[in-house]
Amino acid sequence: GTAAYDRFLGKYIETWIDSMGTMVLISEGTCDGMGKVRTITAKFADPMTQKPTTMRSVYRILDPDHHNLEMYSKTADQEESKVVEISYTRKK
Repeated sequence: GTAAYDRFLGKYIETWIDSMGTMVLISEGTCDGMGKVRTITAKFADPMTQKPTTMRSVYRILDPDHHNLEMYSKTADQEESKVVEISYTRKK
């Protein structure tokens, strides 16, 4: 994935490509006032079910050496559920 801040739009834009689907996932969102939590959202067709799906990703900067990513998925007939959690630690 790649992430960047678009100064013209005033939003964060992210792209994501993986082996589960044949599309480029494009998300956009905002960051909290402290720059520690970025929340982005994407809408796409789930590659397994082909149902419209919303993916929400929350990136947290815990400290200079630790970051966390949580991803949540929701289809029209489901409640939102966490599908991914990744903890990043800088190698010393």
